[in-house]
Amino acid sequence: IKKDTKSTFELLGNIEVSQKGSIYSSGTYENILKYQSIQYTPYNFGYQDKNINQTQDDNIVSMYFGLATHYALELIEYFTKQSLDKIFYIVIKKYNHILSQKHFEDIYSRIIKLFENSFFQDMTNNSIILKEQSFILEQEHYIIDLLIQKQQDVFIVDYKTSNEHNILHKKQVNIYKKGIKKILNTDKVFGYIVYLNKANIDIIKV
Repeated sequence: IKKDTKSTFELLGNIEVSQKGSIYSSGTYENILKYQSIQYTPYNFGYQDKNINQTQDDNIVSMYFGLATHYALELIEYFTKQSLDKIFYIVIKKYNHILSQKHFEDIYSRIIKLFENSFFQDMTNNSIILKEQSFILEQEHYIIDLLIQKQQDVFIVDYKTSNEHNILHKKQVNIYKKGIKKILNTDKVFGYIVYLNKANIDIIKV
């Protein structure tokens, strides 16, 4: 969402408008989950490889769980349950080759918790929102999950579905901050890591 005039984000250049598909009304979330999920069954390579294969399978599922969560947050028009319900069937159809109904229920629940978080609401309400904003810094390409302009302040949000608070996560957001400060020529840039945990939402300032 970009203002016609006097927007700090004008420094980012023209953002190409693109269509990512068609959205149809799909009713409530309960109706959305009526899509049949295709279960992923790993190959059996023998007893001696069972533990290794199980770990690899878990890692693959965790990766797709994170991708599906990011995809849902990218597709939504507004940070509301109604917007999530409209697009969630697209997420299911894209990732049901490996994620189960329980996974989708978990993703949905975590995103709803994010929408209900008062700090997140304060950041995003009455703000200019850019999703999946890319930029280049020192010949490296980066993509920011969520970029917010609220009056004179700019907020960088990086979503994580892992419960582990990794120092590399902070390093990543610090790079984002450095790049946006340089592009927008402002020091009023603030970075946050949003951990979408199963039990709660944990927002860490960087």
